[in-house]
Amino acid sequence: ASVGRTMWHRNAMTLCAKMLRELGAEQVLDIGSSFNPLHEEFPNITALDVVPAGPGVLAADFLSVELVEATGVDPRCTGAGLAVPTGFYDAALLSFVLRSVPGEQKRRE
Repeated sequence: ASVGRTMWHRNAMTLCAKMLRELGAEQVLDIGSSFNPLHEEFPNITALDVVPAGPGVLAADFLSVELVEATGVDPRCTGAGLAVPTGFYDAALLSFVLRSVPGEQKRRE
């Protein structure tokens, strides 16, 4: 079964959405998003994945994405490669990111 169809993933996304709403998050960065499951809950979400499985997910290896000091620049509007502004997002969600890092030592760095 795909990740989107598993019960634990649906429960996790429901819990994440609830917590993000309680925190008042509007601009959300979803790293390792695959198919952008929270796009209906958060219209201003930016979804990234190494291998996107749906429309609206930007293809990017977040571990290689440039972080830039900015507060009002959405990465879809940078024009010169993908750069994520450090002050733009209210919250970030990471899904399956660490499993893509090879080796336990690298995961701890």
